[in-house]
Amino acid sequence: KKHSAILSAPQTDEKVKQELEDLMADIKKTANRVRAKLKVMEQNIEQLEQTSMMSADFRIRKTQHSMLSQKFVEVMTDYNKTQTDYRERCKARIQRQLEITGKVTTNDELEEMLESGNPAIFTQGIIMETQQAKQTLADIEARHADIIKLETSI
Repeated sequence: KKHSAILSAPQTDEKVKQELEDLMADIKKTANRVRAKLKVMEQNIEQLEQTSMMSADFRIRKTQHSMLSQKFVEVMTDYNKTQTDYRERCKARIQRQLEITGKVTTNDELEEMLESGNPAIFTQGIIMETQQAKQTLADIEARHADIIKLETSI
């Protein structure tokens, strides 16, 4: 939901972006806690297995641990898929924005820009083009003034 809000907005809202980052950090912490608890469960099961306690309780615990581990892997796989999808959609959006400004980039260049985490990379070309356009305009205005002077002197 937050991914869609960020991608659909023309300008990224810092509040929504911060909420997304907080949510992702919370998910990471929760996943680490769940992983640790599953590890403890696994160690308890191994201890029971070594004491040759093959009771119904042991088999239930082993089955529950197996199912919980499987569900955890499924949930984390879905989460990672969502994250990857969001990253690709962000990349496509940035690619479109760069194409609109006239800057054509390869996929590798775009990856490098994203990995650097420096937003100035995206605006650098635009600033350079703006400065060039201003210089060209100043040159044209100077030539125009020269032509006007020439016409008045004739």
